[in-house]
Amino acid sequence: MPEVVVSNSTVIIALSSINYLYILKEVYKEIIISSEVFNELSRGQDRPGSNIKEIDWINVCSISDERLKDYLSYHLHRGEAETIALAEEKKAFLVLLDDYWGRKIAELRKLRITGTMGIIVKAKKEGIIKEVKPLLIELIYKGFWISDNLYNSILQKSDEGKET
Repeated sequence: MPEVVVSNSTVIIALSSINYLYILKEVYKEIIISSEVFNELSRGQDRPGSNIKEIDWINVCSISDERLKDYLSYHLHRGEAETIALAEEKKAFLVLLDDYWGRKIAELRKLRITGTMGIIVKAKKEGIIKEVKPLLIELIYKGFWISDNLYNSILQKSDEGKET
């Protein structure tokens, strides 16, 4: 039985924006998203990730108990709250989150998490992509904020040296 991986919208948007969404499928085979995440992605016609309806390896699941989502919504956006609630309900192996507070709350709830940068590093280690640096540069160009420390850390983890 495959491991359950639940994703929030930001990871899908980031990888779609640079035409590397396919690495999610290569690394994790199948992704689950919540109804709220599906709606967030579907609203952005012609935006990265808006073709979500056409992607057969990303499945939409509704949560059966709304109480946890409602509780988490006091501190998080609905998408992050529903992603964490779905991950707990499905006993997910991994949650894909970039949002700082979403990650902090997921950690507090003992969920295993990674984000766009972790996925890119894993894709390189598994030989799915050859280099990390061009993807980081393209993400920055597309408007994704990556601190200098994170940028350098990712390059080191990927054996691509350090840049400032």
